[in-house]
Amino acid sequence: MQFDSKHFHAQKVLSYGAIYTFIESNRNYGKTWGFKRRAKRRAEKRGKKTIWVRRYTKEAKNACDAFFNSKDLLKFCGLEWYDKDTKKGNLKQKGRKFYIKRGKRWEWFIHIIALCEAKNVRSVDDVDVDTIVFDEYTTTPEKYKFYRGNEVEDFIDTFFSTKREHVVRCYFLGNKESHVNPYFNYSQIP
Repeated sequence: MQFDSKHFHAQKVLSYGAIYTFIESNRNYGKTWGFKRRAKRRAEKRGKKTIWVRRYTKEAKNACDAFFNSKDLLKFCGLEWYDKDTKKGNLKQKGRKFYIKRGKRWEWFIHIIALCEAKNVRSVDDVDVDTIVFDEYTTTPEKYKFYRGNEVEDFIDTFFSTKREHVVRCYFLGNKESHVNPYFNYSQIP
């Protein structure tokens, strides 16, 4: 992993081509910002889309409300909110989807979903989706207890529902706040 003074750079870890990549560090290293920028660049250059996962519905809603609310983040990503009066800007939001202007068309490039609603994304695959980011995948043991069902199996179901017949890579972004990692336990990774 590479870091500059403000932002996380994932080029080296991305070069391994793993299906699942777990990135854990302390807070405020710019992991989330780095992957938001990556999503924008892949959408702009290749028309690729990203599914952004949060654990609970409330977290997904809160993430949508604040996803691109920082002027510094918008500048870092090369985005500007669309103004219908001046017709300037390259970013729109409808519900949990964010759209970027490519040429003369608006195309969604980030869709925020809640893992607890995994059943809702079945059979809605899109061949342009090539990335899933599970932001804040680590949490405290107390919060893991609130999840109903098996979170790992729900994520795997979401992955295969999204993947179908094309390549999708998953990036798990987490903070070092918990020794409990259900994903490692599930896969028997020490």
